[in-house]
Amino acid sequence: MCMSLKIKLLLVSLAAACLFSCADESIVLAPEALGLEYYPIEEGQYWIYEVDSTVVIGGGASLFTSQSYVKEEITGSFTNSQGDTSFVLTISNSNALDGTYVVTDVWKVEISDTRVIRFEENRAFIKLVFPIKEGVSVENVLFDEQVELNIAQQKMRPYLNWDYKVLEAGGFATVANKNYNNIIRVQQANNQADFANEVNFRVVEEIYAPKIGMIERRMEIFDTDCLGCLEPWIEKADRGYEVTQRLVDHN
Repeated sequence: MCMSLKIKLLLVSLAAACLFSCADESIVLAPEALGLEYYPIEEGQYWIYEVDSTVVIGGGASLFTSQSYVKEEITGSFTNSQGDTSFVLTISNSNALDGTYVVTDVWKVEISDTRVIRFEENRAFIKLVFPIKEGVSVENVLFDEQVELNIAQQKMRPYLNWDYKVLEAGGFATVANKNYNNIIRVQQANNQADFANEVNFRVVEEIYAPKIGMIERRMEIFDTDCLGCLEPWIEKADRGYEVTQRLVDHN
């Protein structure tokens, strides 16, 4: 009976020790639980997108349309000051899918177990927030959203009211005639006009596929001086642009 009591005391002591030792430790989720497979990234990886662009020029007098191909390639990596991994993202452009690609930008991507941040010309955008869950929403841009850019020689503030939100998780999409399952659809911005007197329109959405990354991006950035106009934004806009990227090749 005495031995039985000792065993019971030992079990209680071990349980208490485990409880207190585990209390200070964070629970570590597996990569698949976080959703890291939606942003696979390693040196040498690349994605090629077909890009259709329309720019409003001349104060809305006309539209300039173009088609090109953009290659995004991971060309290096390093550990940042927070101990997370940063990747060098080289951007190049071509007029044809199998043409010569010319480097236009070198950006940076930081990835941790909580989020992915992409730095484009020193402007930081949240691309994904982990764990991925439908309905999750955070402020998107990590810089002054009032920054002005020249778009077709017209000044705009394209990053007004950008807000990240997971619109769909586990859905289906067809991009460039290819079907993808278990996708996530992410809103980067959604400042839509619900009435005729709205003067700014900002809609940006991205679709990600597991083990691939971003497969489509749609941007509509427009301003108008036409209060009360009911025409579609591409018609009533005085300045702005729309861009659609569709994945056509990757490794």
